[in-house]
Amino acid sequence: MSGSERIGTWSDWTELLAAIDAYGGSGSEVRRRADADGVSLEVVGEGLSRAAELRNRLADSVLPDFTSWEATPPGLLDLRVFDQDLWWVDVVRRPHRVADMSGEYLANVIDSLRRGKVDFCQAYHCQYRGVAVPVDAHKWLESTALMRGLLAELRKRH
Repeated sequence: MSGSERIGTWSDWTELLAAIDAYGGSGSEVRRRADADGVSLEVVGEGLSRAAELRNRLADSVLPDFTSWEATPPGLLDLRVFDQDLWWVDVVRRPHRVADMSGEYLANVIDSLRRGKVDFCQAYHCQYRGVAVPVDAHKWLESTALMRGLLAELRKRH
């Protein structure tokens, strides 16, 4: 999406999900999660609008602080999440303090990260860091601050 395209309100999910897909996000996953958690079209649309406005104001090389939750559009994973162990940010861009997540939610996030480890590893190294991808995606994932923090928190519960 370019800065000249409309950002703002959406009249239906189809249009909003197409906009999320255009940003490279997963519109279908956003819709699934929004429906499951009772997150409205308006809330998701506002999240996309804020992210688009912020990206239009910033230079391409400038990244806001990781805790600027509105900086990444719904449906996209801010790859900097792997560099810290305090927060998980879900697909509709809601932050969750790792220490406050339920055991079930911790296990689901860990499982999801492990299932997507190859894609996450490739995106993290190629798109975010601009370096070669390690051969062992599992080893990389397990060594990240995020995964170590999630696993440590889950172990505290058992």
